[in-house]
Amino acid sequence: MSEINGGSPAFPSSGRYSDFAGYDHKGMTLRDWLAGQALPQVIAVYAFANGHMIGAEHFPRNCALHAYAMADAMLKAREVR
Repeated sequence: MSEINGGSPAFPSSGRYSDFAGYDHKGMTLRDWLAGQALPQVIAVYAFANGHMIGAEHFPRNCALHAYAMADAMLKAREVR
């Protein structure tokens, strides 16, 4: 799999919004944010397609992989414009 550019930080903060020690926070990557946005729908579709076997050991890993695959597709689509 080729390297996916995670994009710029989704929610960076600096200056007055930095913590007490004065460190800036880079925020999560855009890739992480997009995966988080896709995750609820991925879970719903995956649960429906697999007979609601949410307790299955593979369920969390597969949902996370699919959510990141969706995020990667969204990031790739940005490059096409």
